[in-house]
Amino acid sequence: MRRREAHVHTTRLATSLAGVLEGEAGRRLTQLLAQKPAVVHFAYAVENLEDLVNAYLRLEHEGIVPHSCINHGFTTSLYYHDPDGNEVELQVDNYKTRESMDAWFRTGAFDRNFVGFPFDLKQMVSLYRKGIAEDEILQQELYK
Repeated sequence: MRRREAHVHTTRLATSLAGVLEGEAGRRLTQLLAQKPAVVHFAYAVENLEDLVNAYLRLEHEGIVPHSCINHGFTTSLYYHDPDGNEVELQVDNYKTRESMDAWFRTGAFDRNFVGFPFDLKQMVSLYRKGIAEDEILQQELYK
């Protein structure tokens, strides 16, 4: 997925989330969306699951762990806070071609669940270390 497409999906996700989040989280996101454009979070894409796992392990070794892990269906993301409180997302595309990602969107899965599913990061690392195929981990095992 190219950056522009990811931005469109993320913007749609944020706008949708603002309508369903309750309490302070919903109010804060609604306020952020109403403001002038500003940085809400930084997102960095890696090439493959190996890069995501290695980034996680390197950061974990330094005592830096994600506050949230979400498989969005089209991407798998680890969310961190930097020392200034900004959110930093490390993500990998779950589908390696535009055609396969478009096919996933056509299933209606995004419309049924635009947030995705939290997942167990230790399980992801374990599956990766066992040699389970990247596509199987990202598209099936973590997307439940």
